[in-house]
Amino acid sequence: SESVFISHSTRNMSLVRQLQKHLDLYGLDGIIAEDIMEPGKYLPEKFQEKVRGCKYFMALLTAEATLSNWVLYEIRYARQLSKPLILLKEESISVPSDLSLIEWVPFSKSDSTESIAHKIEEGVRSLKTGATTPVTLPLGGIIVGGILIFLAGLALGGKK
Repeated sequence: SESVFISHSTRNMSLVRQLQKHLDLYGLDGIIAEDIMEPGKYLPEKFQEKVRGCKYFMALLTAEATLSNWVLYEIRYARQLSKPLILLKEESISVPSDLSLIEWVPFSKSDSTESIAHKIEEGVRSLKTGATTPVTLPLGGIIVGGILIFLAGLALGGKK
């Protein structure tokens, strides 16, 4: 199976564990650094090795994760490596300015785990269909397309 490094705050472990189970259903191996015991290993080296070794990089940027220098470090490192990125951001938070130009997939902690896992699976599917640069779901295009369809519906609906 293909591996996905999951960058997260340890305070979100319950959600991360649930997402890991769902990823497994999609045939993806969710890599959680805490699960790999390497006593005495220099942490930045451990994280870099795990990020380099995975096919995809996923970040779960929650309010708690924005307080974690590790999560932000891992995201920046994955970008530096041009890893295919799946970036989920809790709707209520803003990202650091150097990461604001990347496309983030919004989610809420009140969303079902299935819904969040589906967003991840869609991200992987999007990356598999030929994306060679670090991207996330093409939400901009989906939103613009949706608005155009909505406006066309209004225009057509108005003609009776």
